[in-house]
Amino acid sequence: EGANAQLRVFDASGNVIHAAQTFLPPYPPGPPGIYRLEETTPVVSDGISGTATLEAQFDTRLGDDAPPAFTALRLLDANGRSVSRLQPHTAGALYFAALDKIPIGDGGVRYALVRAEATTLQWKPHGSDAWRPLTCLVGTTDIANGRTDIDALGHIPDGTSFLCSVLGITDTSGLADLRIHVADVPGNALTYTLSPAFTVEPAGRSRGVAH
Repeated sequence: EGANAQLRVFDASGNVIHAAQTFLPPYPPGPPGIYRLEETTPVVSDGISGTATLEAQFDTRLGDDAPPAFTALRLLDANGRSVSRLQPHTAGALYFAALDKIPIGDGGVRYALVRAEATTLQWKPHGSDAWRPLTCLVGTTDIANGRTDIDALGHIPDGTSFLCSVLGITDTSGLADLRIHVADVPGNALTYTLSPAFTVEPAGRSRGVAH
């Protein structure tokens, strides 16, 4: 949660049942059912003001009542290097990873993979209303549970990684918005919208990226 985040929790009928800044009361927020958490945070990157919006839908009637989580998000140039912007008519990609964290007893967590077929990435020119899909390929699946498996892996698992070409975005210069959607097997979902996310401009001009 960002320092200036605005948070709201909605019930299945779309009514706001909790609203706060940076803090919410413990879950579950109400009777068992479907809820939606919306977190809106102002962001500034390299002088560009924008908004990051996280929307989580979860069903507290399920054994897995938590949405997935993002574990990585990077903008890459044609050589696979992390960058803060792209130049027009060049290749590049957006790399991200997501993992399902299933609450278990005594505050523990069990890790599971998200549904790759339900994962989407969309973009649009900043200020436009027309979202456009981007093609994403599954990269790796990184999962482990229990101390032995996690020690063998050497780190907390990242889950499923995706690599999405942004070649269509670099056809023209300007700011671009991104929206990423992931879901777990039971149906809990997480959508992350970054507006703007990055810019496509020739080298030498000071425009930025938020990631």
